[in-house]
Amino acid sequence: MKAALIGTPVSHSLSPAIFGFLTGFLAGKTGTSDFHYSAQEVQPADLLPFLSEAKANSQSAGLVGFNVTIPHKETVLSLLDQVSVEVKSIGAANVIHCHQGKLLGYNTDVLGITRTLEEQHCLMRDQTALIWGAGGAARAVAYALGTMGAKTVYVSNREQARAHKLAVEIGTAFPKTSFIATSDPGAVIHPPHSLLRLLVNATPVSPPDLQGNELAANSSTLAFDLSYNPEVTSFLEDASAQGLKTVGGLDMLIYQALATWEIWFGPLQRFEETKTALARHLRSRPIFLTGFMGVGKTTIGGSLAKKLGWQFVDTDKLIQEETGLSIPELFKNKGEPAFRELEKNMITKVVSRTKTIVSLGGGALMNPENLNLIQKSGSLVYLSASAETLIARLGAGTAKRPLLAGHPEESAERIRALLEIREPIYNRARIKIKTDGKTSVEIADRILKLVPRERA
Repeated sequence: MKAALIGTPVSHSLSPAIFGFLTGFLAGKTGTSDFHYSAQEVQPADLLPFLSEAKANSQSAGLVGFNVTIPHKETVLSLLDQVSVEVKSIGAANVIHCHQGKLLGYNTDVLGITRTLEEQHCLMRDQTALIWGAGGAARAVAYALGTMGAKTVYVSNREQARAHKLAVEIGTAFPKTSFIATSDPGAVIHPPHSLLRLLVNATPVSPPDLQGNELAANSSTLAFDLSYNPEVTSFLEDASAQGLKTVGGLDMLIYQALATWEIWFGPLQRFEETKTALARHLRSRPIFLTGFMGVGKTTIGGSLAKKLGWQFVDTDKLIQEETGLSIPELFKNKGEPAFRELEKNMITKVVSRTKTIVSLGGGALMNPENLNLIQKSGSLVYLSASAETLIARLGAGTAKRPLLAGHPEESAERIRALLEIREPIYNRARIKIKTDGKTSVEIADRILKLVPRERA
């Protein structure tokens, strides 16, 4: 049996890790030990022929279905044979079930949202909520709140017309809930409006409206960010500073995955046990530290590992132990291409570890294969510092750095030039932390705040 995530890009998705874990954990319980899940890049122009071929060969090829991500969630609808009631109202599908030669569309966002809110004891009957965003995710939130019997749902979006369209269309499905497009969310979340039970960020950025000393909310108000990487977003940090309860998008993602599994294979007998095990597994995946030489990856990684009770490894040191040569000797005797191949092989070995902090060499991410593998396998954190800070930290140590050695009078210029080349790649990390003027302990604490992990 086979299934896949389709969309573009898909390299950063947690879906392969999630379904890989579920396959192993549920093998013997559901008869899915031969299940194989992959992530496939499918461009918009290729969606029709891709699904047409999948439909024609689904039974002979053992296809059970697909997870659908951007940009296909809406355009896929016209290619499906049948869709659920949620899909019809939301206008987006994120799960396809290949069943008896047909493609059936579902939306598990709604279930993921309602289950997360229920787990947080945020019951919305006759309550008021505010949603930032008006895209597919926001529509799923609005639909979920309608099913939960919310009294009033405010919708704020940069394009007011989209917010109004969402309010009208979802409001039609739930006439007992008042959906209101607002161009001034600040007026909603600040007094005298004092009945807000839920704040939801369904955008990729943090709304600025939480800034200030007084909110129309209290300790029972829940702030919910649909993003799961980082698990604690700036929106949730702002909400927590205001005394609100908070929850990120990881639990929602887990509930969505379990709902997908049930669509494909039937009800799970031990749902809560599976959910707990999956959450623990995802929070045990490695944390990778990247950044320029001299940024402090080793020191920070050691502090982080100590706090968590995890193992700490440095890929450069592992390569030295394996070859019996120092990094400068490897560069001198074998050349940089040979070193990069050793580095690639070492990264392939360490990505499968759990409860491990991994310090990466400063140039490791310049190989796209390394970057893709790391993004699939754990959390990538970019530790940044200004060129001036790096120059001061490296000092006379540049003589020990193969890419800087031999030209002490030019080392500052080389650092700036190399940093300029590498920084766009470092910035591919979802989590970025400035290290200038901070201790390794402070930075480790910051990482733990953004990327909660299971302790040993």
